Amino acid sequence: NTHKGRLPDARALLYKETVEILLWQWEQASKGQDGARLRQLLLEADCADTDLEQVIWKLAYEAHAETDKNSEDEDTLTGIPESKLQKSLAALNKGSLDWAVKVIEAMKLRAGLLLERDNNIFTFPHRSFQEFLAGAYLESKDDFVSLAKELAADQQLWRQVILWAVSRRVYIRGSLDGPLALVAE
Repeated sequence: NTHKGRLPDARALLYKETVEILLWQWEQASKGQDGARLRQLLLEADCADTDLEQVIWKLAYEAHAETDKNSEDEDTLTGIPESKLQKSLAALNKGSLDWAVKVIEAMKLRAGLLLERDNNIFTFPHRSFQEFLAGAYLESKDDFVSLAKELAADQQLWRQVILWAVSRRVYIRGSLDGPLALVAE
């Protein structure tokens, strides 16, 4: 709110801005590098911010798909092993695990989007972030409508992710085509 003076009108826009703050701007008070180290590492790999974001979207989607439906705690998050995180990040820079480790270290210094909960296990700060990021991955797919229709069979797990995907498509992309086609299905 203090960053831009007012909250966005749509929830998807609020989460998008919050994710950007957590990933690129938010630093622990003692660090004060404002995302510079993370961006420098991306430049070394000839990657854009969106390349890293898309890796995080996919990790959120895969983690969400592995959510334990039998868990009594609705807010339980599936952890992302550091080895999987390293491998996913390394793919951005010719498979360099050393580079991926540096990116993870830069992200660990941030009070942000991926948190190390247990030794070598990462999660998002809250289930709603995992669902939003999984929705971003779903929304980015060319076969968004058919994939969302398939996932809708498991309402308990995928309902919120699909709603996020639709909301992103409408409020961030400004497109009604995919959401209307999904409703028609």
